[in-house]
Amino acid sequence: EDEVDLDSQNMDQENENPHWWHDLLWLAFCFGGIMISFVAYGILLEYATSGDKRLAEVPFLFVTSVLGTITAYIGRTARNEAIADIPS
Repeated sequence: EDEVDLDSQNMDQENENPHWWHDLLWLAFCFGGIMISFVAYGILLEYATSGDKRLAEVPFLFVTSVLGTITAYIGRTARNEAIADIPS
């Protein structure tokens, strides 16, 4: 009887999230994207502020903010996530 209960518990746990690998794949994809973004941002910032090159901070921040917003929108759309209703 104990073996049957353990088997049914294991099956219940597997049925809770049958596509756990899909979530794990998204986690790996997002982690990689964040790491690549940080490295690219650091390289771009180093390039923009070193030597004779000068890039004004306000346009640089504006451009990177717009890119972040576009990326977030694409990610939300790809995941079919509802718009958050966080009070402002």
